[in-house]
Amino acid sequence: MSSNLYPHLLSPGRIGTMELKNRIAVTAMGVSLSEDDGTVGERIMAYHEEQAKGGAALIRWVRWRCSRPRFRMIASSRR
Repeated sequence: MSSNLYPHLLSPGRIGTMELKNRIAVTAMGVSLSEDDGTVGERIMAYHEEQAKGGAALIRWVRWRCSRPRFRMIASSRR
């Protein structure tokens, strides 16, 4: 694979006044690593730490939880 495919990926970048060491960013995604009570704990922190060690300059994450399941069956098929 050619290293010229993304020539600026590993060069420093800037978002407003925030300077980044490279242009590698990880977007927010659900990874189901929160604690049983929905809080942030060691597992999710270790997960994001490994992303940073792997070279990501910007990691965007969201913490959220549902207080109770709110699933409804919206369709079913029967034979």
